[in-house]
Amino acid sequence: VTTNISASGLFFVSREPIIVGSILDMKIELPNADEAIECLAKVVRVEEVEAEKIYNVMVSFLDITSSQRTKLNKYVENTES
Repeated sequence: VTTNISASGLFFVSREPIIVGSILDMKIELPNADEAIECLAKVVRVEEVEAEKIYNVMVSFLDITSSQRTKLNKYVENTES
């Protein structure tokens, strides 16, 4: 479940620990978008939430195109309004 997204990365919740530095294949489906954004992302931080037995994971996009970044920026701007 993604809880925060920007044009440079995102924050999501995982039930499994993920090693910092791992490279993930990401598929981001935005509401009202005609196609998903697919890119690689590097895990930059993982925080264990012991009480809930989940992990907060922060990733930074690695190979996102300028058009994909523009789509993400527009989405973020629209959700903040």
